[in-house]
Amino acid sequence: SLQQIGQAEGKIAIQSLKVGGITSKDVELRLKARDGRIETPLKAALYGGELEGAVTVNSRTNPPEFAVTQRLQGVEMDSLGQALFQSGMLSGSARATLDVTTRGQDSKQVVRNLGGTFDAELENGSINGFNLDGIICRGQQTVKALRGSESAQCPTENRTRFSAFRTDGSIVLSPNS
Repeated sequence: SLQQIGQAEGKIAIQSLKVGGITSKDVELRLKARDGRIETPLKAALYGGELEGAVTVNSRTNPPEFAVTQRLQGVEMDSLGQALFQSGMLSGSARATLDVTTRGQDSKQVVRNLGGTFDAELENGSINGFNLDGIICRGQQTVKALRGSESAQCPTENRTRFSAFRTDGSIVLSPNS
């Protein structure tokens, strides 16, 4: 039982770690346990950026509470995409946060009580292999040609650039899930 853990503290430092195709450097995982509460802060360098977060378990409550917080900053998506999917479809600098809490005695309760927030942003990037500007321009050229007008040259690079792509949301499960 987690409540039986009196007190424990530790630290693991790993210079380089590869899990599921993702390589992290300067990984630091800590363990802090006291009176049924366990916290595991994590820090790592990841593809030009940083990952920082923690998983917390509090068994002093009934049912036990769980929390996960993760923050990702400055990660180069082209390198991460190559590592994960062998694809360079996206490029840019990624930032993301995840804050999730739940509680429960078993996996059904944990899933049913899951809630939290997330947000992500990709800056100064591109979708590679697809040129939206070029497609729109060629459509405009076709319309102008049908009207007998001349049009400018369309961009030919094989990517769609963007300054920022942002998303955020809440995780809320219905009571009947």
